[in-house]
Amino acid sequence: MPLVRLQVRNEYGLGQPELYKEASREDPKAVLDGVAVAGLVGILRQLGDLAELRVARQIVTTMLVKELSKAVIKRID
Repeated sequence: MPLVRLQVRNEYGLGQPELYKEASREDPKAVLDGVAVAGLVGILRQLGDLAELRVARQIVTTMLVKELSKAVIKRID
């Protein structure tokens, strides 16, 4: 069983390395711009992962409420 339930990865690791690796090494501004864009892409991916996690938790909560409601109704009948 894993010790970590959810691991948020580094935004630069989530960004595509091609965004900053293909920049000319002679132009430091292009390299920095590529790294900045890769960071933004990574942050957007993190936000998407967190949104998916929230939806999954809402689904599980809804299912649990449904099952508890069915058990209460069955006990009342």
